[in-house]
Amino acid sequence: MGGNILEFNKESRGQIQISDTAISEIVSNVSSKCYGVIGFVNPSLKEGIIKLLHREHQSKGVIVSRDKDKVNIEIHVIVQYGTNLKQVANSLRDSIRFNLEKLTSLPIGKIDINIQKVNIK
Repeated sequence: MGGNILEFNKESRGQIQISDTAISEIVSNVSSKCYGVIGFVNPSLKEGIIKLLHREHQSKGVIVSRDKDKVNIEIHVIVQYGTNLKQVANSLRDSIRFNLEKLTSLPIGKIDINIQKVNIK
């Protein structure tokens, strides 16, 4: 299992662990279905290099971190030209928060949306 492990709900029946990798895969899947989102960018690439990630590597465009007991998300996306960037970002943030809370029951902190490129094609 890759990434850090988030543990919660330690009951007498055992504990539940959700990895950062699992969370980033949920986020990338939800985000890819949002209107205006074309794809994802790997934030670890050097400044000035923007490369669209293939479907199987989309989760590399998502960074998961923790602040006390909350999960924070940072996502790097490419957005379609002609869409309202603020509306796309707000819709993306709302969709990520709703789905993560629904699927994991984890408390969600901040969700940072980084629009790296606008696709004109």
